[in-house]
Amino acid sequence: MKYAIVTDIHEDLEALTLVIRDIKNIRVNEIICLGDVIGYNSTYYKFTRNDFSANKCYEILRQNNAKILNGNHDIYHLSKILKKQFSKIVDKFPDFFNKINNEYSYNDQDVTLSERNLKIYDDVKFELVINDIGFSHFLYPNTFGWYQLPKNHLESVKSHFKRMILLSTKIWFIGHLHSSAMQLITNLDSKYFRSDEKTIISSDNLNIVNCPPICRSQNNTSAYTIYDSKTYELYYKTVNL
Repeated sequence: MKYAIVTDIHEDLEALTLVIRDIKNIRVNEIICLGDVIGYNSTYYKFTRNDFSANKCYEILRQNNAKILNGNHDIYHLSKILKKQFSKIVDKFPDFFNKINNEYSYNDQDVTLSERNLKIYDDVKFELVINDIGFSHFLYPNTFGWYQLPKNHLESVKSHFKRMILLSTKIWFIGHLHSSAMQLITNLDSKYFRSDEKTIISSDNLNIVNCPPICRSQNNTSAYTIYDSKTYELYYKTVNL
């Protein structure tokens, strides 16, 4: 199976459209979205244009049969829109919902979602496991990124490695950090890769892949990650916007 992993879209419709077009040329079997489809902040995303639409981003993902997980911005907005359905999540993470209004990153524009797109959240998912591959917005137990880890977070991945062993996974994909390049963290070391620089995953190691975001960066590029579970080949691609 060949997977395309996208993450941290933040309503950047143009970037998502161009990335999906690029993914179709590769002919993947499955598209996985690691979350933060929602959450546009005009101050934070200074290098973006004016074509933002949460609804259209969801429609594109749905039309391409993408499996969608939840990130911190998704949970923040959906907890306001779907108060009853999200009451248990609010109760489970009180610190997150008590403090977010004081965080600059949550000065997002308000979001209105169509009824059809809201149905995506009838079953809220924070992680997904397919055979020996895991996916989530961020590291366990901070699975949807409800608190920020220190910049040097290599020590913090130990709890996630334990989670991977428990779930019999060898490779796990995360987003959330908006890294400018793909990072491979193993139980041995950590390395960043260049765009289109391919590597072969070792099944002898535990592997965490920190994926770069869809929402455009300072150099006006977007990115997505490709993994082939048959050949264990891993790389990421950038798309110029």
